[in-house]
Amino acid sequence: MDEEQEGAELLNRQDWDETVEAVDSAVESLVDKGSSKRQAPAGDRRSFGHLWLVSYSDFMTIMMIFFLVLYGYTVLAKAKLMGGKQVMTYSEFAQSVGKLKSQLGEGLEIQEGEGRVTLRLSDKILFSSGQTNLNQNAIRSLAEIAASLKLVEGEIVVEGHTDNFRWAGAKSI
Repeated sequence: MDEEQEGAELLNRQDWDETVEAVDSAVESLVDKGSSKRQAPAGDRRSFGHLWLVSYSDFMTIMMIFFLVLYGYTVLAKAKLMGGKQVMTYSEFAQSVGKLKSQLGEGLEIQEGEGRVTLRLSDKILFSSGQTNLNQNAIRSLAEIAASLKLVEGEIVVEGHTDNFRWAGAKSI
């Protein structure tokens, strides 16, 4: 750099330093005099350290609404699947199946327990001895029981047992 530029730069630095000193002295004089700007009382001061809680609570509220909507949707979907069908209690189911007892006689046994109903169908009602195919009466009776079972809420367990006679067409092992 040539001497003129260095001189101009030095003059600019000196002007800058003087300006900074003037501003500093003006600020000190305002602080010493007790400027018009005062600190707010301790109760009026606000802390922004917990501002994240507002966003967090909004998020939690939105999530709660979302899950309530999902729950409501599943309840409505379940009601739609039921198609407005009446739901039967276990005792109502036992009464409904009890009507079949007059048709089937001794072959149908109904036992009501606490929170359960047990139906026992005799092998004589369902199958001919040594046969694997259902009787025609058995098909009608099971269809009526199945229609009632569709209306019962809860667990349904089906068990089956055979007699000790060899069925027709069985192969020896």
